Amino acid sequence: MGLFDFQYDVALCQCPICSHQVKPITCGFNNCSWKMVGTKVDNSGGAMKYDSGWRVVGNKFIYFDDQNESKMATYTRLQIFTKVTASEPDECSVCLYKLNTKATLTTPCNHVFHEECVVNWAEAHKTCPECHEPLSIRNELQNKFFCKKKWKKIRVGRMYFAPSLTLFLLFALCCTYLLSEQCVSSSSISILGSHPSKKRSSPINPSNVVGSKLTLDGSTLTYFQEKILPIVVQEIKTTKIQDISQEVDTPIGHVYLYGSNIQIQTFNVNGLTVKIAPNQGISIYLQDGAIQMTMNWRYKEKSFPHVSDSGTADIRVSVAVSMLLQVTLDPIKSIPVVTVTQVQANINSFDLKLHGGASWLYNVFISAFSNSIKSAIKDAIQQQIPATVNEQVSQLIAQLSFVMPLPAPLNTSHIAVDYRASEIHFDAQNYMTFGTQGTFIDMDHQIEPYPTAPSEMPDRVTSQPLNIFISDYVFNSASYMCYAKQLFKFVVTNAMLPSTVPVKLNTLYFKYILPQLYTKYPNMDMQIVLEASSAPRFALSTKSGVDLLVDVEAQFQVITNNQTSPVTTQEVFTFDLLAELDASVSLLNSTTLALNFTYVQSKFSVKDSQVGPINVQWFDTLLRWTVEYFLVPFVNQYGKAGVPIPTVQQFTLVKPSILYGDGYVAISTDFTLNPSKR
Repeated sequence: MGLFDFQYDVALCQCPICSHQVKPITCGFNNCSWKMVGTKVDNSGGAMKYDSGWRVVGNKFIYFDDQNESKMATYTRLQIFTKVTASEPDECSVCLYKLNTKATLTTPCNHVFHEECVVNWAEAHKTCPECHEPLSIRNELQNKFFCKKKWKKIRVGRMYFAPSLTLFLLFALCCTYLLSEQCVSSSSISILGSHPSKKRSSPINPSNVVGSKLTLDGSTLTYFQEKILPIVVQEIKTTKIQDISQEVDTPIGHVYLYGSNIQIQTFNVNGLTVKIAPNQGISIYLQDGAIQMTMNWRYKEKSFPHVSDSGTADIRVSVAVSMLLQVTLDPIKSIPVVTVTQVQANINSFDLKLHGGASWLYNVFISAFSNSIKSAIKDAIQQQIPATVNEQVSQLIAQLSFVMPLPAPLNTSHIAVDYRASEIHFDAQNYMTFGTQGTFIDMDHQIEPYPTAPSEMPDRVTSQPLNIFISDYVFNSASYMCYAKQLFKFVVTNAMLPSTVPVKLNTLYFKYILPQLYTKYPNMDMQIVLEASSAPRFALSTKSGVDLLVDVEAQFQVITNNQTSPVTTQEVFTFDLLAELDASVSLLNSTTLALNFTYVQSKFSVKDSQVGPINVQWFDTLLRWTVEYFLVPFVNQYGKAGVPIPTVQQFTLVKPSILYGDGYVAISTDFTLNPSKR
């Protein structure tokens, strides 16, 4: 039901069997009211308006009779309007039982069925049982609306996996740039149904927002091993061991025994275990560290004649070292703080060989030196490693970038995404989760961040090593900031119209539907200014994936002087456009997320007019083209550019899967680690 314009909609006519484009010859009607409106040529060659008036067709099929109706070839403009007849059906055409026996549902094409019947029918056939218009069920019919949907999804637990999307990851997410000002609700959206999701309490503190999550299981600790182990090894190799001295009874009497210049020459790790310590952090256990050391030794007899001697020593030690990397959150800077605690060193084996001097005293000296050297090694490791490693790790974290600027075309807008940490926890099931803010911020500090809290997200949805979550908050935060920066505005001119559009932006093309416009501005070029009237709103759900709802004002202007720069214009009328777009999510690379939008449907209404009353149906096709040919590509220039996501640069994602939940999108993936160059 609606409008068919023979000037604009001919390209939409397809054969129902082969889908090839066909030229319409006549129209047929069934169970509806219809009328024909147009401008036809009379016998003298002049133009004459024609309106057939509404005609009612019952449960039968009729078509134009060329002998009784004026032939279409005599019309310079012809439109066919249809609407549902006033009489209500008394039975469901699916089950053929009376409608008043069960709850009913009215489709956008204005046909009434039992809700249960039409839901089952639409799931199986995807079309209206009466007129065969495309239908799909959305959000369990929460707002009882049907719309076109082309997503192919496979159920995975509570999620749906889009098999055609082979790459992805964090969010950090771009039309992430085009996300929303406010959470989607049934009261603010008439096309999309609301997506129910748990919300955190508002107002919100940006530092407490968990807009995205990064969950790693124990296998990902190779990254920490790659980063932390060299620091630990280097620190043990450079550990300074204090000189030792003691008094010893020997066969030659009481002597002073000294060990000096004790140095570690080599340190090799033969076994290392890194695992998650629940509610604490990361535990590191070095089972067997082989240390080779050298030392100078000497002795001096305590009494006269003070006999003395000296030499060198080689020491081989096997040491086991355990420590805990305690990870907490700096409440001021909102960054992770890693502290090395609980360092324990134990000597597994010890071998001391002395060289030079009185060899017949070696056994006495080895026995005396052994305990002192062991204690010195343990004390040095346990005291020096925490301080040095803490400093090194702090420097490593300081080099990480938590606030990321956006890629082109938004790199000049002074917008960045803040991925500073907002929560950290370590689970007993051997995985760790880092919650990040995911807030788009104004680098000029003039615009406050998006004020609405994000949806709740799980820590994991699959058992793969890496799970990344981007909530609706991230998308909506991006959209909110871009809207506040006034980035959603552009102008459509004649030069931009594709050759497939049989219309020009000139008052001549509106001569017969808006004669008052043509009378006031005869044969003058026009332009359309499209500007978002609110931040585009994103909705993420298990069933529908990613949807975007865009409110746009389409202001039609007459160009009164094209010799100036910018051109001089006069506003003549404005439409409110509500467009629903569908989004497919993909990964540009392991650190960038992109969205590609496609047109689903739109609604239009007249906002104001300077040239008298306007029937929006006359402009339906033109406005739809405006959305498809201009609004969607405009949105896609941001979506396809991509946005950084919260991950680690050294991670290369392996076979990532994209899944959708209520209020978030998730990436489940394996990965390989590319060691950083030192």
